[in-house]
Amino acid sequence: MEDIINQIKIHGNIVEFKGHTFKINGDYLEIGLKAYRIPTPKQKERSKKYKIEIQLTKQDGKRKRIYKYFDSYDEARNFAIKMIIAREFASLTEPENNLNSTKDQENIPQENEKKPQHNTQSSRGKEKRIPKIEQHGRKFRIRKWENGKRVIYTFDTYLEALNFLRDLEKGIIVKSESLKLSEGFKIYEEYLYSRKQDLVKVKEFQYFVRPFLEKWGDVKFSKLTKKHIEDYIAKRTQDFSKRTGKPISESAIKSELTRLNAAWNFLIRTGYVEGVNYADIVLKERRLKDKIRERALSYEEILCLLKEIFNLPKGPRWNEKKAFILIGLFTGARKEEVLRLRKEHIRIARDQTGYYGMIYFTSDITKTGKTRKIDIPYEFAMWLLQNCGNDKILFPSFQNSYQKRMLTEWFQRFLKEKCHIENFYYHDFRHTWATIASELGFSDRIIAILGGWKSLYSVSRYITLRKEYSQNPMNHFLNGMLQDITRQEIEEEKIMPLPEDETKSEEGERKRKRGKVPKIEKVGRKYRIREHKGGKWTIHVFNTYEEALAFQKELEKALEKEKEK
Repeated sequence: MEDIINQIKIHGNIVEFKGHTFKINGDYLEIGLKAYRIPTPKQKERSKKYKIEIQLTKQDGKRKRIYKYFDSYDEARNFAIKMIIAREFASLTEPENNLNSTKDQENIPQENEKKPQHNTQSSRGKEKRIPKIEQHGRKFRIRKWENGKRVIYTFDTYLEALNFLRDLEKGIIVKSESLKLSEGFKIYEEYLYSRKQDLVKVKEFQYFVRPFLEKWGDVKFSKLTKKHIEDYIAKRTQDFSKRTGKPISESAIKSELTRLNAAWNFLIRTGYVEGVNYADIVLKERRLKDKIRERALSYEEILCLLKEIFNLPKGPRWNEKKAFILIGLFTGARKEEVLRLRKEHIRIARDQTGYYGMIYFTSDITKTGKTRKIDIPYEFAMWLLQNCGNDKILFPSFQNSYQKRMLTEWFQRFLKEKCHIENFYYHDFRHTWATIASELGFSDRIIAILGGWKSLYSVSRYITLRKEYSQNPMNHFLNGMLQDITRQEIEEEKIMPLPEDETKSEEGERKRKRGKVPKIEKVGRKYRIREHKGGKWTIHVFNTYEEALAFQKELEKALEKEKEK
């Protein structure tokens, strides 16, 4: 057991062992299509050491467990991860009886080259050989003889090619004429998990393709025609949802056909099925409509929400609830992304104007698998670091499914009873954030980058035109142009005399402003200083903050000399 543990290497959220890679998703270790819960280290009060308890096997109906003590939390957790992999080592690394190991597969071509009788072997003999996995660029391929011709299958990952090879040895991969729906869906589920490494995606696929098996039964792919798809759409529109009791919408039918289309394309591409993908044809012809949700908070609703958040009680659990709502309002992040945040994701940065906060969404917590960062107020970032979560996790009280469900129910009650906001879900914060960003003049491209959307079309689905918004966008455009005019281009525009009527009424204000150093103001991408001198306002425009700061110091020295005189 110790030799196995020494061979396991942990790099962040990735675990490597004998060519296999496993992913750590929160408190779970994903191995194949299964997710194993990682035991949480418990600290003893007297010794202050962390205890790990792991179940190894069952003998005679009794559980066999192992206990270990460590000085730090990370050492205990890493040991638990290694013990889980060591426990499952036999089922993961040892090949099945009818499948040779990778070493044997690599030696097969060499043995064939040594024996001259195999060089003159016919194509029938080549078809019986066990093909091996070859790396071709960034992809993996398997070359196999079928019906006297060499067929090449390409795969994106090594695990996908290995599963195909195992199915080939077991005889699961049969002729395309006899492949059934359930068999094809199972093959695509394994491929989907190897790409996404997310069990939620696999369960979502199973949920959407279940109606096809209920309507058609376990039929063969070769017997499906375009009429089957069209009849399915006609009958499905007459069904009612088991959850809500309402008729099935076109967007739900489109989601089901999209999953069928993806599985069908994969089976054709990898050689499991031959023929035409009729689901793709029907989707392009019918163009079913998506139901777009339009719900964004108004100005009065946001104001009421902020007031009620500040009225919530104090305490660690209540602070987590406050942070849960405020992060969604400030960043428009998804619910799962917010709950996966750690203390290392909250950062303090600095620029020319001063300090500011930032949330850095890493690839292991985002839905798209890409990193993104978005700034937040400095005070809010410091409050999150000081008052929320423990040393590592930002929301330790809401990690399992039961706690997340309780948090969602509390959020709905809080909005309805305290804020009087109805028909609003946490995901609607993304609609609100995208709508306000669009109203402030941000382009769809910038909104997609900051909000984590894959395409501009997705952004357009989240932007809602609110009734109270009636500002003229040309005003912002022209004001920005006027503020960007530099003093080198138009010298006369820098001196702006006050009207004669206002000079008398503001004579006392001038005396008060004479002894003050003017402030630096940021307007658009420029910096300006407004100086009141000789009854007139002089506006000095600068391209950088350093130039404005140097000019401000010169004005300060001039004022000190005048006071001394």
